[in-house]
Amino acid sequence: MKPLRKCFALLLALALLTGCASAFAEGDVLFWHTLEEMYRADLGELVNQYEHADQVTVEYQGRVAEILQKVLAANVQGGSELPSVFPVHSSEIKNLARDGVVENLDPYIEKYGTDLTNMNMKDVYAYEGSQYGLTWTITGISVFYNKTIAEQEGIAFPKTWDEMDEFLHKATKKNADGTTARYAMWIPGWDSYYFTWIFWNFGVVTVDEEGNSTLNSEKAAQIVAQVKGWIDEGLIMWGYGSNGSSNMRSAFWAGEAFAIFHTSSQYKNHYDNMLSRGYEVGVAVPPAGDTANTTEIFGMSLCIPAKLDESKKDDAYQLLQYLCSKDTDCAMASFTGFLANYSDAMETEAGKAFLAEYPEMANLYDHIADMTCAVQLPCYTAITDVMEEGLAQIFLENADMQATLDYMVDEIAGLYEDSL
Repeated sequence: MKPLRKCFALLLALALLTGCASAFAEGDVLFWHTLEEMYRADLGELVNQYEHADQVTVEYQGRVAEILQKVLAANVQGGSELPSVFPVHSSEIKNLARDGVVENLDPYIEKYGTDLTNMNMKDVYAYEGSQYGLTWTITGISVFYNKTIAEQEGIAFPKTWDEMDEFLHKATKKNADGTTARYAMWIPGWDSYYFTWIFWNFGVVTVDEEGNSTLNSEKAAQIVAQVKGWIDEGLIMWGYGSNGSSNMRSAFWAGEAFAIFHTSSQYKNHYDNMLSRGYEVGVAVPPAGDTANTTEIFGMSLCIPAKLDESKKDDAYQLLQYLCSKDTDCAMASFTGFLANYSDAMETEAGKAFLAEYPEMANLYDHIADMTCAVQLPCYTAITDVMEEGLAQIFLENADMQATLDYMVDEIAGLYEDSL
C-alpha cells in the first residue's frame, strides 16, 4: 500500500473508532453508484471500512442519467425497487426536490449533527432552504497536458485567450503532407461542460434562468469563427461522436495531442496511463477571456428516495453521511481526481500528503473558488444537446455559422418555454 493510502486508511480507522455507534436495522442498504470500473475496487474498500459494511449492497448502475431513469421508473411503480442511496447530478437536484422524488435530509442532519460548515457546493443541493443531498463528488473541467513534451520543447500552456494562437502553432506538429501529427489541443464537443468556459470567459450567456441566451451575439460569433479557423488549420481537434472520449484518451496517451480538456476526476487515469508511456501529466485551467477566468464545476450528491420504506431511511442516511464525510472524501481523492468536498480538506494532513504526491492538482485547487456551476433548469439537458449539435455542425460540417447560432438560440428559448 502506498504511504498516502496508509494515511487515509488510518484516518478512516480512527473515524470509525471514535464515531458514535448506533443501532442498525436488519436488511440490506442498497447503494447505487456510477463510478467507472477503474475506481470500483477502491470504492469497495471504502465501503468495507464502514462500520455497518455487512449491511450494505453496492451496485454499479450506469451513468447518472441512467440511474435517474431507473429511480423515476421505480418511483412511479410505488418504490419497491428503489435503492437506499443513489447519486444525483448537480443539474437535477432541485427538480427532484420540487417533485418530491428525493427525501428532505434536514431531520437526519439535525439528528446526527452532520457538520456542513465547510462543505463545498452544498447550496447546489438545497431547495427552498432545505438540504436534499450531500456533496459526494466534485469535478471541474480542467486541462491535462504533456508536461514532458512541454519541458522538452519549451511550450507553456496559455493563461489567456490572447496567447492561444501562438501556443497552438507551437504545440502542433504537422506531417510532411500537411496533415496533423500532433494536435495542440483536443476539445470534447460531445458534452457542453467541456466548452462552456469558452463562452463564459467572454461574457457570453449560454442560457440563463429565464431561458435567455446570447450565443448568437457578435462576441459569440467572433469566438466561434476563431475556433473554427483553428480547427480547419488542424491545430485543434473538436471531438465528437460515440467514440469521442476513447479516441481523445488514446491520442493523448500516445503523444498525438499535446493538451486535452477533461474532467478532473480523470486525473489519476491520465496520470497512470501517461506514466506507463514515459510521460508526466501537467494540470492547468482553461485560458481566461476578457471577462472571466472560469471553468465549469459540477458533481454529484447522494440522496435518499422519498418513497423508500420509512424503516430504511435512517440506515440509508447513516451510510450517506459516511460516504460524504471528510475522511472518506479524502480517500476518494487518493484514487481519483475528484476535487475535495470540503473547503479546508487540503489543509489537513491527508490533504497535504495528497498534494505532496500529486502537486499538479494544486493548480486546480488554487482556482476552485473561480469555477462556475451551470444554471439549473428542467430543460437543461435538452439545451445542452442543442449546443453540442449546433457547434458540431459549424465546426465539422461547415454549416452557416450565424444561421446555426440563431437557430440554437431560438431552440433554447423554445425548450425553456415548453418547460414552464
